[in-house]
Amino acid sequence: MPSLRVGVIGGGAAGIVAAKCLLDEGHTVIVFEKSPSVGGVWNYNEGLNADSCTYKSLRTNLPTVVMQLKGPPFPPEVPCYPSHVDVLNYLKNYAAHFHVDEIIRLNSSVTRVYKEDGEKSVWKVCVSSPEQGGYEEEVDRLVVCNGHFSKPFYTTVKGVENFRGITVHSKTYRAPGLYVDKNVLIIGRGPSGDEISKELAKNGAKSVIVSSEKYGAQSSNGNADQQTQASVDHIEADGTVVLSDGTRLTPDSVDATPQPIPLDADDTRIMKPSINYIDEGGKVYFINGSYIEAPDVIIFCTGYVYSFGGMLPTGLFFPEAICRRGLDEDLTAEVIAATAAGHVVAPTYKQVFAIEDPTLAFIGLPFDTTTFQCFELQSIWISRVFSSFVKLPSQSDMFADFCDEIHQTKSPLRKNVHSLGLKHFRYFTEVSELSKSPVDAVSFVLFGDAAYLLVNFDDFRSATYRQDPDSGKWTRRFKPKGSLTELVRAFD
Repeated sequence: MPSLRVGVIGGGAAGIVAAKCLLDEGHTVIVFEKSPSVGGVWNYNEGLNADSCTYKSLRTNLPTVVMQLKGPPFPPEVPCYPSHVDVLNYLKNYAAHFHVDEIIRLNSSVTRVYKEDGEKSVWKVCVSSPEQGGYEEEVDRLVVCNGHFSKPFYTTVKGVENFRGITVHSKTYRAPGLYVDKNVLIIGRGPSGDEISKELAKNGAKSVIVSSEKYGAQSSNGNADQQTQASVDHIEADGTVVLSDGTRLTPDSVDATPQPIPLDADDTRIMKPSINYIDEGGKVYFINGSYIEAPDVIIFCTGYVYSFGGMLPTGLFFPEAICRRGLDEDLTAEVIAATAAGHVVAPTYKQVFAIEDPTLAFIGLPFDTTTFQCFELQSIWISRVFSSFVKLPSQSDMFADFCDEIHQTKSPLRKNVHSLGLKHFRYFTEVSELSKSPVDAVSFVLFGDAAYLLVNFDDFRSATYRQDPDSGKWTRRFKPKGSLTELVRAFD
């Protein structure tokens, strides 16, 4: 088994896990982290222009049972849905336990990586740090773990230049105090848009309007436009959610991709569809013809794009990547446009290895999944490929696989290439087989159950998951708000 010198870019959760798995395979590892501490996005910083995107009240939307890595568990006093402080402490303890903290170079920004002309194996890593200034390191392999919560994405809004109020991205949101007595328009109702809008509505904002493509979930208090989707009618004893149109949603059938939950009677937020335009006076018109007077603040909760800050060779990606056979003209144009805009990282093999040069790999491109466990599985695979314990297919076969994935991905590609959702089980199974590293089948069921609660219950974080110390079996207990029945589910 060859021992290689491997550079890991990023000391967040992905980088810490990658380093641990690489060390397990006997490689020499250097982790480059640009900030003063490990943990990446889990470091909370009050500064509005700080690199962190974590807000003060943030708690995870998945329980610790599906965040747990192999190694020391979350401490028993940590709630099932931990705060950002709990997660950061867990990652620091994990890094210390496996001695990863000893190989991390803090305050070390990677500005560029390259291979010299004709060089087939060694990567040159250009690093800048306050202590050493600019310097270069040579490594045999590179693992990119710089995350995708650094460069905000702003959806296009016609007439936004007419708005004279404050415009920010959710990345800069920290706490509701700045928005007291303000009329706030939230654009986007993904996890951050939903959480931030709820917090503002409960903490002194004059009004909170949420504009979303997922428009339709309505408050029973009449503060939303006309209802366009079924609301929850009742919940059965086994946890099945029955909607007003008769649809039945069971814990085993729900998509893992978070969707808006129908609003309850206490929710004062006003739901609107997508914005049509903002007029010269600042009024905001929506695609259903309704409008609101100019708000005081617009918060874009519209996600992020993948960004490598110009440090990676452009030849690894479309449009410069030469591997294109197998895609028709329209798909080629769409994937190139999505890559150029930062919505997609392509072409890659299984969202991990750069097909143009598989001595470079990525960890953490997929979302709508059990993120930490995905990091771990990808890291094991990468480590074993680098040590030649497992082999990659030929470049042509990897690209053929990439083309198959693109053909199977529903449009728009920019939203769906890296989204796992219902593909979670298949993806984990494939990577598990490729890496010869088994995954615990119970984790799939637990994730499905947690996703079911997330999708259907506003108070999902009151659920608890407990493992019997003797049998090792898990049990979930959850009493929904307003329900007399506790929902209990045992997992074999």
